[in-house]
Amino acid sequence: MKLTRFTLVLLLSLLISSDQGAFAQSKIQIGPYLGNGFRMLTGNDKFDLGFGYRMGIITRVPLNEMVSVTPSFTYARKGYNQLGFIVMENDEFYKQRLSYMDIIVPIKFQVGEVFTFQVGAQAGILLSGELSYKNYNESKVTRNIKSEIRPVDWGMVLGAGCQFKNGVGLELMVNPGFSTIYEGNPPLYFNSDDNSIFGEEFNGNNLLATFNIFYLFGYQKPPAKTN
Repeated sequence: MKLTRFTLVLLLSLLISSDQGAFAQSKIQIGPYLGNGFRMLTGNDKFDLGFGYRMGIITRVPLNEMVSVTPSFTYARKGYNQLGFIVMENDEFYKQRLSYMDIIVPIKFQVGEVFTFQVGAQAGILLSGELSYKNYNESKVTRNIKSEIRPVDWGMVLGAGCQFKNGVGLELMVNPGFSTIYEGNPPLYFNSDDNSIFGEEFNGNNLLATFNIFYLFGYQKPPAKTN
């Protein structure tokens, strides 16, 4: 929570200290946004890794010739994915699919003509949640767990990339969550043979790392300040 407040204070300070004249003359851009990469939970006693992604829209609000705010609104897939295919003797498989509407508000800094880096805050609104269990006999059980998951997942984003003059942007972004996805201890789950499974395996902090591509219609850099 302290890190969340620090990030929000940083964003607010940069907004207040920005060049208001350059902001007024700048043109806001908007475009499609697509990312693909990996999802996992951190802070639990299991190493899991699955494919995660995000898709939606991104906007760019220039503050001056080196700094801009780039809010995005994306559908994001997060959650737990057991690495059952690596542990060959393990004949069970668990997959937790959590879907969020992520509202991300980063500050992006221009470095030279092309390169950028960014830091910002994220709020993920839970859209759906399910846990699937599959055993050696290929029988599958799926449980709706949306009511058991925190409705909002707070986090931050860190990233670096390139912004080209034609409006195309590329970036690597890491999106860690600040708190566990369950508000308390997760319930025990049961497999198809009615054997209980310790729920802590499915709890932890969301982490989504993606390679993103986007396009800004009407992209232009703010004009340089003149004396």
